[in-house]
Amino acid sequence: MKSIRYEESNLSSNIYEEIDSAKQEDETLPFFSKEVPLSSERKVSGNSVEVKYFWNHSETPSIKVQKIIFSKTENLGDLYRIDKMDGTDVVTLERSGKTYVLRKTSAEIAKALYNVAERIGHLAERVIGYLKTLLGNFYVISLIDEKAWTFDKRLSAECIIHLDINKLKPHNRKRLVELVVEKLSSLHLNNLILGGFTLNNVLILNDDIKFTDLRGLRAIKNSTLAVEEFREALRYLLSIGLAGPEDITAAAAYYSSENNESCREWYSTTTGKKRANDEEIASQLEILEQS
Repeated sequence: MKSIRYEESNLSSNIYEEIDSAKQEDETLPFFSKEVPLSSERKVSGNSVEVKYFWNHSETPSIKVQKIIFSKTENLGDLYRIDKMDGTDVVTLERSGKTYVLRKTSAEIAKALYNVAERIGHLAERVIGYLKTLLGNFYVISLIDEKAWTFDKRLSAECIIHLDINKLKPHNRKRLVELVVEKLSSLHLNNLILGGFTLNNVLILNDDIKFTDLRGLRAIKNSTLAVEEFREALRYLLSIGLAGPEDITAAAAYYSSENNESCREWYSTTTGKKRANDEEIASQLEILEQS
């Protein structure tokens, strides 16, 4: 498939006005705080660094780090406070020329995403750590270290440009649908599902995309769940006007070819027929009407 680079020329001439109007909800705290931890402990294990901070008390509702675990490749050993309200769902943080995205989640999900990061690095954003706040909230930390485009208005940083689906050119729309289908197919081949797909799960990096906001990611044993997620994604892309009927036909053919075994199992379960050729399976995938 031909690649499309998302250059500035593909965007609105008023892009900077759009960025300003699309800023994430402002959770920055309107005060200057000198709060610092009393002491800290640092431990290195394998490729990870763990830092614990000990606080006397908290005077403000800002995010104060109680414990942070991160990759040794990152310089986060002195990150003990963030001037955002503790409990904010999504936080962007710029440090040393890099952009980090912190997303509030559970302890189990934060640890699982950090542990699986290398396995899915070619498909998803780079998860480089997680932290626990003084109030007990957990945040998973991902890294954006290059120019990127997003539909998620909660993200705000110098290297992030916001896109408006209504202003995408036809060839960009088509290529975006192709990339979503390719990446979703590869993710499902790894027995993983996103747990729900929207354009907020897409981070565009010139001629490639990666999945972002992985808080719904989970492993599956029943491969038919992956096929249903694919079909739900197609319904969504149709409903927002990004994909047309011809895109759905191409997507179904590609997905059924790449995930043939899963699609055959899904087809058998759905229709009650044990045998079918590839064309019949792809045609069944295209039928998106919900009964």
